Amino acid sequence: MGGRAMELSEYGHRAGYGDGPGYGDGHGYGHGHMHGGGYGHGRGYGCVLGNGNGDGYGEGEVDVPHSSPVICWHYVNEDGSLRYSHDGVTHVTVGSVLECDPDEVVLCLHGLHASMTPKEAAQFHLGTLCKVAVSGRVVWGLDKLAGSRRVVLEMEKP
Repeated sequence: MGGRAMELSEYGHRAGYGDGPGYGDGHGYGHGHMHGGGYGHGRGYGCVLGNGNGDGYGEGEVDVPHSSPVICWHYVNEDGSLRYSHDGVTHVTVGSVLECDPDEVVLCLHGLHASMTPKEAAQFHLGTLCKVAVSGRVVWGLDKLAGSRRVVLEMEKP
């Protein structure tokens, strides 16, 4: 993995039924060590505990190393301000790093939220789209995740 952020499509491909660790696209039913399973064609990070049906990412939680974060999407207000301030931080720019206590990450309640696609992120808030790297303790839902660390990699030009 080389210590750099990787796009999901770079993780590889799994097809059919099998056990084992891995990232990537899957066709059919798959289950493995810390790997989300699901029926149907789905592209996903896959390193979670849980099940998902169809296109999806499964549910559960996993520790993601800061050297290999999950690349996600998150909207902030048009002026770069956060919808909810975080430890006194109200605005972000490219390179901003936000962190929280990993033991307090709870999906929909506390943590640094993001989604796997811009379309999924748009369900929760519109404004300036940010490409972010999420790592640390990550709790996965079907259309969003919450992590203990989020770094802003890119921001859409207003």
